Amino acid sequence: MKLKADSIRTVMIDLENRLPWDESQTNIWSPNGLATFDSYKALGHDEFIYTISKLIEGNYVNGKLCPANNTIGDVYIYSITWKGHEFLDNIRDPKVWSKTKSITNKFASVSVSFVSSVASQVIAKLIEDTMHLQ
Repeated sequence: MKLKADSIRTVMIDLENRLPWDESQTNIWSPNGLATFDSYKALGHDEFIYTISKLIEGNYVNGKLCPANNTIGDVYIYSITWKGHEFLDNIRDPKVWSKTKSITNKFASVSVSFVSSVASQVIAKLIEDTMHLQ
């Protein structure tokens, strides 16, 4: 399965809006848990779970997947990491995200960290342009 930057952004923004501040355990697999996530509804089961698993693996979120009977039994998310917040801060703004995608979509493959780096450069350019207008 392909890891999609749009899916990462969608899930991360959803998690940011939903996770408690105190890093208490959030079982998103619980009854009605998945159905309450807008990103789950938008992406579908497989893409949502795959994205969550890669966000855990990539240290963008603190969490764990609990296998059971050859599938995932539970998904626990505790918090967004510092790295995850840096990514969110770079890609949250729709204008920045749109410009970032227009740059990165020209290439067959770019890493998540590269997407974040491009977004950071887009933000810097927007700030520079704004400063010149004043």
